[in-house]
Amino acid sequence: MCLIAMAWGVSPQYPLVIAANRDEFYARPTAPLARWTTPEGHSIVSGRDLRDGGTWMGFADNGRFAMLTNVRNPAAPLPAQPRSRGALVVGWLSSSQSASDWSRALPMGDYAGFNLIIGDWARQQCHYLSNQHAGHGLTAIDKGQTIGLSNAALNTPWPKTLQLVNHLDQALQDTTLPGLHTQLQTALRSDSLFDDAQLPHTGVPLAQERALSSVFVRYPPQTPTYGTRTSLTAILSPEQRLHLQETTHEGGLQVPMEVDWPSH
Repeated sequence: MCLIAMAWGVSPQYPLVIAANRDEFYARPTAPLARWTTPEGHSIVSGRDLRDGGTWMGFADNGRFAMLTNVRNPAAPLPAQPRSRGALVVGWLSSSQSASDWSRALPMGDYAGFNLIIGDWARQQCHYLSNQHAGHGLTAIDKGQTIGLSNAALNTPWPKTLQLVNHLDQALQDTTLPGLHTQLQTALRSDSLFDDAQLPHTGVPLAQERALSSVFVRYPPQTPTYGTRTSLTAILSPEQRLHLQETTHEGGLQVPMEVDWPSH
């Protein structure tokens, strides 16, 4: 994932709402949203990176969820033999450990820069973790707030992050499940670029910073080889059913799924 907005305990009707875009190179092989089983036998609902086997965002039947973004910092040194960051999401979803125990055991230096949100609906807990920000520690995300995450630290006010968070807050006024999905999917397709004066300075050329500033990304603009490949909305209903909708922008595939959550 490269852009996430999440309402955690904000709406009394929909206690968890997520809108997220995954940006990736078009050539990287990917499977759409589906239920699949890890080699260790754990069942996960997510899209899947077919090159390294991980995922950028996923859900488990026990109420666990996780979301990953890369950190944009060209000056940061890379590990000599970096592990796949997508394995972090799978690792959390497959674990039965508490967030603190699980995160303490992570070899943070083995991964290129990442942001990770890990949650456990059954325990009513959600945390943020990064190997680039917040002292490499686990930070609790309190209920009752809408958070935004892109390729910088949690709630860094990049223009596109603020735009998506604002759209999510506005969309929560729609009390119909189809309407909420539609509004969020529309918000995730905004390709409006921001003025240069509003752009962050992350160490990439200005033309690239400009092209990456929109919610929906295509880069390079004329002959894109990288961009937003999927948009996913996840809404937890009062009946404890997680309603998922993924739009795959290559071919316009739409995948709806429902998961009783947490199931026992």
